[in-house]
Amino acid sequence: MDAGCAKPPHYARATLSDWLPNRTPSSHAIYQVKKQLLLAIFFSLLGLTSRAQNKEKDFVVKANGDTLRGTIRNSFYRPGREAARLQQGKTTLQFNPDEIAGYGRPYKQVLVSRQVGAKGAPEFVRPIALGYLSLYAGTNAENELRFYVQPADSAYLVEIAPQNAMLTLNRLMGDCPALDFGAEATRRRFPYSRRGMLDLVKTYNTCRQPAQPTRVMEPKGALVFRFGVKAGLHASRFNFGPESASPVNFKPSYQFGVTLNMQRRSRFSTQIELNYLSLKNEFEQAVISPSIITSSRAVTLALDYKQLQLPILLRYQLTNGPVRAFINAGPCAGFNFSNASTLKTKYVYLNDSQTSPYQLPESISAGFVAGAGLLFKIPTGHLLSLEARVDHLYDGLRKSYAAESDFQNPQHTSFRLDAGILF
Repeated sequence: MDAGCAKPPHYARATLSDWLPNRTPSSHAIYQVKKQLLLAIFFSLLGLTSRAQNKEKDFVVKANGDTLRGTIRNSFYRPGREAARLQQGKTTLQFNPDEIAGYGRPYKQVLVSRQVGAKGAPEFVRPIALGYLSLYAGTNAENELRFYVQPADSAYLVEIAPQNAMLTLNRLMGDCPALDFGAEATRRRFPYSRRGMLDLVKTYNTCRQPAQPTRVMEPKGALVFRFGVKAGLHASRFNFGPESASPVNFKPSYQFGVTLNMQRRSRFSTQIELNYLSLKNEFEQAVISPSIITSSRAVTLALDYKQLQLPILLRYQLTNGPVRAFINAGPCAGFNFSNASTLKTKYVYLNDSQTSPYQLPESISAGFVAGAGLLFKIPTGHLLSLEARVDHLYDGLRKSYAAESDFQNPQHTSFRLDAGILF
């Protein structure tokens, strides 16, 4: 067969250089340096999300109002009748609930001493909401979470035990016509949890004393953590540089993941995600030889691989209320695996074709993501989310050259629609 008509030699793995001519890989050493630099930046960003250590001293407020400073040496979630221990230098002071008004840590947790039951002894409890009817939380002798309410004009707290919570709540809050404690819907709406009990007390106070606000006792600067799950669909467009072919078949695919949102008492929050994406697309390019017509061929690239994404997002909440609009953006690292991409070459005049695995440019990607969406608060206190997002990632840190004066990294852009829930 004439040399001009001969097919190129069979290769086990096709790369970008095999498809697009005049491309040579850059130095592998440069790639390794950039890869290490990306990982260093990535883990540095993770470190920024941790809270700085509070250097202010803990405190104990005595019954006469005097304040002692030092370091609290017992857990804030120990049984309510356990003594508080304050260390001052080498000296450790111990205080029972009937000896002090309370103790705490600046900008973090505060416990106060309150009598539980008409004839009960004082215990350390955590204030959650103060108002017409107030809500507290504590720990019993079995290290179990317990909630307490203080009705209006009462000098002591009433324990809400989980086994008969609805009966106790009906006795204390049954005078609100908006609350039916005999209905299963009320039990589901106000579960025995901090959020459920807080929503219940706020609902009751609004019903009985709408002009008197309920003050939620969240320590200033405290982080609120919300875990979530999400899933959705996307379509991706790939770009391999100036000589790229146009996609002939956009293939919608799917993604799902988990989220961790960290928010202080402001409109800003930080969200870290771990997402699994299935990336697919198909391209076609006709290569026509100007000298030997029998070398003309059609090349079809079918991309199909998986990616783990880890974006770190700064989120800003635009509105408050039951429906909240937000925007977010941030850097993103991606890790590519399970590559099933293929490169099919069809020789037009030889009525023959050849299919080979297509090797991804690199196993690691980097870029940025941005999106906007809505949060819907549901009766359980959870947040449903709906978000439209754009991902733009460079899928190879090692540069591939199209010409001496023109080089570009392979990259792709995904248009995503996600739905999820934050707990």
